[in-house]
Parts: sequence; C-alpha cells; structure tokens
Amino acid sequence: WVIAHGNAILIVFFCTLCILVYGMTKIQVDLNTRKMLGTRLPHVYDQVHAGESKIGSMYSYDIMLTFPDENRIADPAVLNKFDDFTRIIRNQPLIKKTRSATDILKEINQITHNDDQEFYSIPDDRDIISSWISIYERGAPDDAKNWYNKKHTTLRLFVEVSDFSAVEFQKQIRLINEKIAEFFPDTDYPGLRHDIVGNLLQISVMNQYVTTGQIMSIVFSLLSIMIMMMIVFGSVKLGLIGMIPNIAPVIVAGGVMGFMKVPLEFVTMTIAPMVLGLSVDDTIHFTNSAKLEYYRQGNYTDAVLSSFVATGKPMTKATIILCSTFIAFLFSVVNNMINMGIYTVLAMGFALLADLLVTPVLIMKVKPFGVPRQQ
Repeated sequence: WVIAHGNAILIVFFCTLCILVYGMTKIQVDLNTRKMLGTRLPHVYDQVHAGESKIGSMYSYDIMLTFPDENRIADPAVLNKFDDFTRIIRNQPLIKKTRSATDILKEINQITHNDDQEFYSIPDDRDIISSWISIYERGAPDDAKNWYNKKHTTLRLFVEVSDFSAVEFQKQIRLINEKIAEFFPDTDYPGLRHDIVGNLLQISVMNQYVTTGQIMSIVFSLLSIMIMMMIVFGSVKLGLIGMIPNIAPVIVAGGVMGFMKVPLEFVTMTIAPMVLGLSVDDTIHFTNSAKLEYYRQGNYTDAVLSSFVATGKPMTKATIILCSTFIAFLFSVVNNMINMGIYTVLAMGFALLADLLVTPVLIMKVKPFGVPRQQ
C-alpha cells in the first residue's frame, strides 16, 4: 500500500510539515509560573493567590538610579522626571504597584499641608526637599535606608508584580532602558548608572540562557547526526533521506505546541533533543535493513518489502514501549511534566509513521543504493 500510494503520502507529509512549521513560528520562549507548573502545586497556588490579592504580589524587582555627584536627588527637575518614569512603569502589564523615593516626598508634602490632596506633589524648592530628606532620615533611619543612601546620590523604585512572564519582563527591561535614556540622556546626566535587580531578573535571564543553549544543542545535534549517517551509510543521499523522518517529529512537537500556545522553557525544550535521539534508531534500522536487502535482491521494491517484514514490527513495538513510558508523565501534577508526556508521545508516534511511510517512498524514488540490477 505504501509503495502504491507513494506520491499521495509525500504530498500529505510535506503539506503537514509546512503547516506545523508555521505553528512553530507561534512558539514563545517564556517562563510563566502559572503555565509551567500549574496551580495544583500548593506553593504555586499560594503564589498565585498572593499575586491576585489586594495586598500581596508574586514577585518584585528594583530599579536603581545612581548619580555621580552628591545631593543630586534633591533637584526638583530630577525628581519630577523620576516620578514620570515611575508612572510609566506602574502602567505596564502585570505591574501591581510601585513604591519609590518620590512617593515618600509627595506624602511628606501632603502631610505638611494638612493632608490636602492637591499638595501630593514634589516641591519646587531644592532646600525644602533636602531638609525633608534629612528629617526623614533622622525620624525613620531604618526605613530611609531603603530609599536614600548617605551621599544622596541614589533613587530607588520598588516594583511589585502580580504574575510572572519572562517574555513580558524582557519587554519591560527594554522599556526601562529606553525611558531612562529618554528622561536622563547622557548629555545632561553624564556618569548616571541604572541597575535592575531582583529575583525576577535572575529567573528571566536564566530561562533565556538555558533555552538559547538548548536550541543551539538541537542544531548541533541535527548536523552531527546528518554527517554521521552520511559517513555510516557511505552516501550523501541516504544521509539526507534519513534526516527527514528525524526532523519531522521535532517539527510536529514544536508546531502543535505553537498552535496550543504552550510556552517553550527549560523543561519543554528538552523534548526536541530527546525525541531526536530516540527516533534516529528506527531510521537507522529500517535504512540499514533496506540497504542490506537491496544488495541481496538487487530490487528496490523487494528490498523495501523485506525491510517491512524484518524491522516493521520491532520498530512498532519499541515505539509503543517508549510511548507507554512517557504516558506516566500524564499523571503528574506539574504542567510542564504533563506537556513533556503529551508531546513526546505525539512526536514519537509521528516519527514511527514517518519511518514506515515516508522513508520507504523516498528510498523508492531517490534510489540511493545505486541503479537496480533487475526490475
């Protein structure tokens, strides 16, 4: 049946891959606690509950501006720019609330004017600002350390986040850098340094590094396997034919993940290299058997049919056993473990179909073993 319907099989196969390649373009490299782990884990449930409450937050980070000259933070122009910058950050997605050094000065200004809301602003007098900072440092020294250093060169913005998304946080980092350059250009504020610190930054950067490294490892693995198959089989054509059913399951897993909006992080990223290593065994078994049978019989049709008999059942049984192993992940309470089980089984099943349906057709059409001795 496969030999008789070779053209139709190839058309369906490559059309399916094209659709799934489009799906791969929709994949986002993102570390999202809610999507990655799920709320069935108690500590994740507590984090999500805290982030959704009125007073709690899931994560936080700090933005620090450090000026080279002392007492620069008493400049009303600097404080008003920092306050405008704070307002922009506060209105970004996933930001729950912010607290900054300018908020404290505005609160002091309001209190000294009989708690009039109209005076919730930064004073225009530099001397008044300096005196209020000094009074604040004497009256609440422990709290003042969180916002001002001794030389009065640092401004701090504390940002609380209701939920975590590495993609969204990377956008915020770019926005922070752009707005600081806009409000505090190097020409007007030479020597200004800004820092973004906190566990949110560490987690986001870690995910980017790990995922980028794994993507590079997949590319290296594909090239290595292709070169080794060319060397082992002694044929460039055969090496390229063998790579098609090995790349296909990676594309299938990635394409379906893209359409299902499953984020790519350091756990789901391991699916691709793992499937690549597992699927190459079946390809080698079938191709090697077909080559051996061709040298015995001198006919591609008989060689392919004999390979089905010799390797078809063992390949199918091995795939079923592997898929049965990964089905155990479906009973996990962690989302990314469930995703690993689903998409590994899906990819392995497609790899088997590619080896049984596509590889024989490609061998029949490309004829990588040479010109048949008999028809």
